Amino acid sequence: MRNEGSKQLAAITKLSELVTLAVNDARGLDRTVYVPRYNEWHGRRYVFDGDDHRLIQEAKCAVCLAGAVIAGRELAGIQQTICPSDVADSYGDYRLYRRLMALDSVRLGNFYAAAQQMIDSRNEPIALDCRLAEALRAIDAPPAATFDTWSEFEQHLTDLEQRVIPALEAAGI
Repeated sequence: MRNEGSKQLAAITKLSELVTLAVNDARGLDRTVYVPRYNEWHGRRYVFDGDDHRLIQEAKCAVCLAGAVIAGRELAGIQQTICPSDVADSYGDYRLYRRLMALDSVRLGNFYAAAQQMIDSRNEPIALDCRLAEALRAIDAPPAATFDTWSEFEQHLTDLEQRVIPALEAAGI
């Protein structure tokens, strides 16, 4: 069953709009519930003392850039561990998988791959025109792609907002 958040995400066709949505969703997360983790899609995490394995912090939900959208669009519950293919399967819409994978490519600075993910072909690799491919490859990767704290994540989001989104908009994507 699709919710409003899944419909909004699936309807996005421009990469710049998708990245803007992700930045806004990430900044809207409750920092007492969510913790940034570049290598976690969306999953419950506990913090334990390393010596005697005592719980030293209550559970939080770890999210990457795409996971922030999963949380912000309410595509999964806080206690749910989920990845892009699970989201697509749950909502019966392969476009959700492609949008979330595009965001992971953006996080890594692979804007060409992100643009390819935005095209709704399910099995065919897509060749982007040379002008667009050149513009996308000219965008430098974000400096804080491997964030594990809110300050590192905020640095990543600020770079996306101030540098990457305008470059994507200038390329028309």
